[in-house]
Amino acid sequence: MQPRRQHSAQRSHDETNRPLPAQLAQNLEPKTRHALMHATRRRILRVLDDASPRTTQDLMAAFPGVSLRTITYHALVLGQCGSVSASPLKPVHGNCARSFVSNVAANAQYVAILGATEQLDDIH
Repeated sequence: MQPRRQHSAQRSHDETNRPLPAQLAQNLEPKTRHALMHATRRRILRVLDDASPRTTQDLMAAFPGVSLRTITYHALVLGQCGSVSASPLKPVHGNCARSFVSNVAANAQYVAILGATEQLDDIH
């Protein structure tokens, strides 16, 4: 039997990497399919749902307990497939920050995927 802590970590990892339903993923480009396979990335797209820019601090507030590094990594993965645009890093109050904006907030396929996976992603 695995120790409780290790079991919880494994469960959390499995839950965040469940594949998309085949009918939703079939027409996606490989980079986009890969990006949307992770619950954190889908959750970021939900936060960016109205195509308004959100700062790294806004995303941090939406994901309590998740590190800035993790949020930025997942947002940049979304950027690699064109789903999100990121501003260059800017100095803000002695730190560096950037803004993110969804490029797919009005895309019907993305809206369907995010709606179909929302309950699964909120298991944590």
